[in-house]
Amino acid sequence: MANINNLERQHKEIYTEIQAIKKLIGHDTIAEDSSELAKMISLLAGKLKMHLQSEDKFLYPGLLESDRTELRQLAKDYINDMGAIHNEFEKYKFQFNTKNKIDNDMKQFRNETEQIFKILENRLNKEDHYLYPLIRKDQVK
Repeated sequence: MANINNLERQHKEIYTEIQAIKKLIGHDTIAEDSSELAKMISLLAGKLKMHLQSEDKFLYPGLLESDRTELRQLAKDYINDMGAIHNEFEKYKFQFNTKNKIDNDMKQFRNETEQIFKILENRLNKEDHYLYPLIRKDQVK
């Protein structure tokens, strides 16, 4: 089974990157910060990739074999949900992973960023507040 503490640490790193990008966007200086924003998006993408690989390798295989029907079903649902989220994030990343791409449509960049971050944060919150506590509870038994 996965080390939940490690997954939670990864979540904190992802939240930190999201907040840093949101902060720059909130300054209304996207044109001046677009190079830095592109780097931050790439860094966030790397952190997300590592996190997803950790989940795919260490978390979900064990949950899919759980004796508890609830955990098996959650694992299936979360795997399907994350596939769609990952695809959306990949489209976002490739749409805005360079200074020029951000500069070409700053309004769309802001809107797309807000939208994808809302999706990511919702997913992370579901894991932090529901899935991980459920797994911890199950491990105590």
